[in-house]
Amino acid sequence: MDRKQILFVCTGNICRSPMAEALFRHRFSEATGWIACSAGTSAPLGMPASEEAVQALAEIGIDATGHRSQPVTRELVKNSTVILAMTERHRHDVLRFAPELADRIHLLTDFSLSRPGRDIPDPIGLSLDVYRVTRDAIDSALSDAVLHIIQPSTQNQDKGNTMTRLAIGSDHGGVELKQQLKTLLADYPVQVEDVGAYSSDSVDYPDFAVEVAARVSEGKADQGLLICKTGIGMSITANRFPRVRAALVQDPQSASLGRNHNNANVLVLGANNTTAEQLKPILDAWFKAEFDGGRHERRVHKINVESSPWTELDSVGETDPELFAAIRDEITRQKQNIELIASENYTSRAVRQACGSVLTNKYA
Repeated sequence: MDRKQILFVCTGNICRSPMAEALFRHRFSEATGWIACSAGTSAPLGMPASEEAVQALAEIGIDATGHRSQPVTRELVKNSTVILAMTERHRHDVLRFAPELADRIHLLTDFSLSRPGRDIPDPIGLSLDVYRVTRDAIDSALSDAVLHIIQPSTQNQDKGNTMTRLAIGSDHGGVELKQQLKTLLADYPVQVEDVGAYSSDSVDYPDFAVEVAARVSEGKADQGLLICKTGIGMSITANRFPRVRAALVQDPQSASLGRNHNNANVLVLGANNTTAEQLKPILDAWFKAEFDGGRHERRVHKINVESSPWTELDSVGETDPELFAAIRDEITRQKQNIELIASENYTSRAVRQACGSVLTNKYA
C-alpha cells in the first residue's frame, strides 16, 4: 500500500498512546508519508485525552484536543504496518488479536540503544511534571524507532529538494558575525530564520538562545546557529532544552567532531575568538559532517534518557534543593521496584502538585 500506518497502543488510549500518535504526526508524518493512529487494550470508545496529556503536548505546540479513544481490534492491527506498544503487557495483548503478525508488533523502546525493551510507565493520575517526563521519554523512543523502521522505507525518495531549516540568533555582541554568516549561508541548502538581535543595542543573550533552542527542540527547525561574544552563555542556555545538543565550536575540526560524535544540532560560535576567515571552513565542516552512530549513538541517547527527569524538575531544585533530592531519590526507587496500584487517593491536581512530581501513593 502507498500509505503505511503505524499504530501506538497503551491501556486506555487517553495518555501514552495519544501522546505518541500526536508526536509522530507532528514530527514525522509529513516527512515520511506514514499515517499514525492509536488505540487501547482496555479503552472505551470516544473518550478525550487526559487533561495533563493535552497540556503536556500543548507546551510544545501540539494540539491533541480532538483525540478520541478507541479499543484495539483485529482489523486495526491487520491494517497497520507497524504496531508499537508502551509495555510488554500491551504487546502480549495485541498479539492475541493477530498472532500471525508477531513480526509487526514491538515495544516502542525496542529500538533504543540505551536500555532497550523498557516499559513506558503509566502517568495516569499523576502530576503534569510526570506527564512531561513521559512525553519526552516517548519522543526520544520515537526518534530511535523512526530511525530503524520508518527511514529505511523512505531512503530511496528524492532528496534533491530537501532544505535544512536553520534558526539563527545572536546577542548584540554577535550581530556583526551573524550578518557575515547569513551571507555565507546563501550558498548552502538551508532555509534561514533570523530570530534576532538585529542591532548592536545591548540585549540579553538568553532571550535569543531560547528562541533558537525552542525551535530545534520542538521540531520547527532542523538545526540552530547561535553567536555571542564567547559562545559560552548561548551554549549553556540552549543545552537546557530537550533534544538540543549545542556545540561550542572553535575551528573546522571541532565542527566536524561535534556532528560526528555528538550529533550536535546547534552550532555555537564566539565572536571574540572566531575570525571572518574561519567562518566558511567551519560551515563547510559542519554541513558536510554526519553522525557516525554506533557507540556514539549509545552515548548520545544516554544524554536524553538520563537528563530528562532532572531537566523537568530544575525549577524545584532551584527553590528547594532538599525536596529536589527527595524527588530524585523517589524516581530512582520507582525505577528499581515494581509496585501494585490498589488505590489513588489524591483529591485534586493541586494536592498532587504539592506532593511532588512522582511521590505517588501506590500500595498493594
